[in-house]
Amino acid sequence: MTTDIFEDVLDGKPFEKLTIRDVDLVRSALKDAISAQGEARKSRSTVSHQASQIMAFLEWLIKQDGFKRLPKDLPNYLKMPKAIYAKALASEEKAYPSIEEAKKLLLGMPSEKLADKRARAMVAIAYLGALRADTITSLRICHFDAVDKKILQDANVSRAKNGKSLKIDWFPISDSFASAIEDWIDVLASKGLSGQDALFPNLRVLQHRKDLKDPCRAPIEPMASKNAVSKAFAVACRDTAVKYTPHSVKDTIAAERDRRPLTERQRRAWSQNMGHDSEATTQRHYGTIGDEERSALFEEIATVKTSAPQVLSDEQKVALFDRILAEMTKE
Repeated sequence: MTTDIFEDVLDGKPFEKLTIRDVDLVRSALKDAISAQGEARKSRSTVSHQASQIMAFLEWLIKQDGFKRLPKDLPNYLKMPKAIYAKALASEEKAYPSIEEAKKLLLGMPSEKLADKRARAMVAIAYLGALRADTITSLRICHFDAVDKKILQDANVSRAKNGKSLKIDWFPISDSFASAIEDWIDVLASKGLSGQDALFPNLRVLQHRKDLKDPCRAPIEPMASKNAVSKAFAVACRDTAVKYTPHSVKDTIAAERDRRPLTERQRRAWSQNMGHDSEATTQRHYGTIGDEERSALFEEIATVKTSAPQVLSDEQKVALFDRILAEMTKE
C-alpha cells in the first residue's frame, strides 16, 4: 500500500497532522532504501514509483475536507534528487550462491534440534519455489503438495507479493531440498499438525501447546514476522565469508535458468514459475552476472572457434524478434 511507509516511518501519525518535516522523513527513508543492505534494499525503479504514488496521494489529500489546512506544497517535499539514483548505480553487485553452493549450505546446516529442522526446511522451500521470506512464513501445511510436486501460493491466506496467487512447480533442483521439507512435515505430523496448520509455526507452540493432537482445536496460525527465515539463512551462512539473504534466492534460481540449455518456451515457463509475468522481468532484475563470472565467461568465449553463421528457424526468428522488442520497450 502507498501509505504503508507513513505507518512505518511516522508510527501511524494521523494524516491531518502531517508536517513538512514528516514528509521529509518519509523522503529520507526512501533515499536510504536505495543503498540499504539485505531485505530493506529497494531498487531505483521501486523508490521512484513509490515516491510518485505518495506525491499523488498527498496532492489528493490536501484537497479533501478536513485536510485543507495542510501545507499546499506538501507533495513537493517528496521529490527525489537525481543524484540519489546515480548513487544506486555505484552500489555493490548482488551476492548470491549457485544452486550447487546453496545445496552445500543446506546440507551443512545443523539438524538435531527442532529449531534446526525448521530452519533447514525454510531454506529448502525458499529455493524449491523461489519464495520470498514473507510468503514462506505464511504458508500452511496443505500448501505443500508432495504428490504433484507443487507449492500453492494462495494470496487469500498467504502473504504474496502484489496479492498474486500461484501454483508453483518445484524447480528441478536436488532432491535434498524437497527432502528437508518432507522431514519437517513428518515432525509436524508427529506433533499433531496437518492441513490448515501453519507449515512453519512458532516453536513455542510446538513445544508448549498441550492440545495439538486435539481434532477439534482451531488451526495453528502462521507467524506474522519473517524474521525466522532471515535467521535460518544466517545459520546456513554461519561459516561462509559471504552472508546470503532470503532475497538472494530469486537471483540463484534466475541464474540457474540461464545456465541450462532451455528453449524459449521453457525459459518463459521458468520465469512464470518465479511469479514473473514475462521473461524480461527475470532477465532485468535477477541473476545478473558479476565481474568475476563475466571475466571467466569471456575467457571461454575466446577459446571458442568461430563457425558459419547460424541459420535460424522461423520459431527462433519470432523469439529473437520478441526479445529485441522487449528490450526496446524498456528504454
